[in-house]
Amino acid sequence: MRVKDFTSNIKTTGRQPLPEMAFPRKDVIDAIRNHLPRIAEHAVKIILFPHSRDVAHWKAELAAWSGYLSKLRLKSNNKPMGYAVAYKYLYDGPFGGNEIGMTGHFMTVAALSQKMTLRADPAEVHADLKEFLIALAKAVGNGKDVMPVINSL
Repeated sequence: MRVKDFTSNIKTTGRQPLPEMAFPRKDVIDAIRNHLPRIAEHAVKIILFPHSRDVAHWKAELAAWSGYLSKLRLKSNNKPMGYAVAYKYLYDGPFGGNEIGMTGHFMTVAALSQKMTLRADPAEVHADLKEFLIALAKAVGNGKDVMPVINSL
């Protein structure tokens, strides 16, 4: 469909929403991989520092990144990526088998950015992070609103 075909409908039928972009599966997976470190880091910051003045800022960034991912559509069927893809690349791939090590890494990054020393148990932080990332994978994978998940942190 050309732009002029689309805009000609506006005159006769009112305002029409633009169709969403669809991407090859590889590009969708690459987008998740590119956003995951920032998503995990910000989630860990919220878990570790829930009373920080920066929580609203971190949640806004989480909303922007994960909201973008939830809007991605697969070119093959113009549908959301599905829970299996989102889960595999948001949680299972990066954390599976090395949950505590990866969580410890994100805790270190969070502590350095906040110039603080941590005494939190990575296993406890991971339990909260895992719950968040799995809920986020459900929302993102099904193309749903991510704000309820983000606000649950």
